[in-house]
Amino acid sequence: MSARERIKALKRRAEDAQKTVGFAIRPPEKRTGPFPDFLCIGAQKSGTTWLQDCLIHHPDIFLPPEKEVHFFDWKYYRSYDWYQKKFSTAGERLIGEITPGYSTIAKHRIQHIARFNPSAKIIFLLRNPIERAWSHSKMVLCKIQGRPFESISDDQWKAHFDGFKSTKRGSYTEVYQDWARVFGNDRVFVGFYEQIVSDPEGLLREIMQFLEVSVDIDTQKMPFGKRSNVGLQAEIPPQLRPYLQAKYKDEIEACCALFGKGACNWS
Repeated sequence: MSARERIKALKRRAEDAQKTVGFAIRPPEKRTGPFPDFLCIGAQKSGTTWLQDCLIHHPDIFLPPEKEVHFFDWKYYRSYDWYQKKFSTAGERLIGEITPGYSTIAKHRIQHIARFNPSAKIIFLLRNPIERAWSHSKMVLCKIQGRPFESISDDQWKAHFDGFKSTKRGSYTEVYQDWARVFGNDRVFVGFYEQIVSDPEGLLREIMQFLEVSVDIDTQKMPFGKRSNVGLQAEIPPQLRPYLQAKYKDEIEACCALFGKGACNWS
């Protein structure tokens, strides 16, 4: 390894160490700049990119150019000044931020968000957890890790289904309750991925009404019929579906009882 490569490696280690320490740092109590009026917290693989692509065209809404700022999960070591600069050009527009990873953050971080804006509104888009888990696993194992689909064994699929992150992301009722306890049920909107397929304009109208922004806008640039982040087109193998059905049986029943409507059609 050359001297230059060693220096780069040391810098990477220093940055990793800074991140590790930063996760434990308590954020400052004083708000010094603009802060989101609403957050979309997920769920992952449930239509959050579609929502970003729609809301970014609303004249009364400001979203950062990059989706998924990740301040409250991956980049918690960053300063609040760094975060608030993301919204410095918002002007009088409603400020939003869409990071599906926020659905799994610790409870004390939810409380930190509320301390900066106790009246923030939360959008939580849900998808059949069986289909969400499959889509997420395909993305990680095939797209991110670059493994050929045919090379992945059933046991390897199951191991990913049962991983902490995948399981947590599919624990919708727990996530909802964690956020609703802090912000209140009336400030947490629950929408369904399936409606993006069947009635995207209707879902967007519901979200705009929840955010209290005008629904009488030009929607020609909004990608109602466009699928975002389309991954590998492979259905759940028949030998794996029963495994996922058993894993999420109780969660689906709980979602039906808590959310009604769309969740009761999951199977």
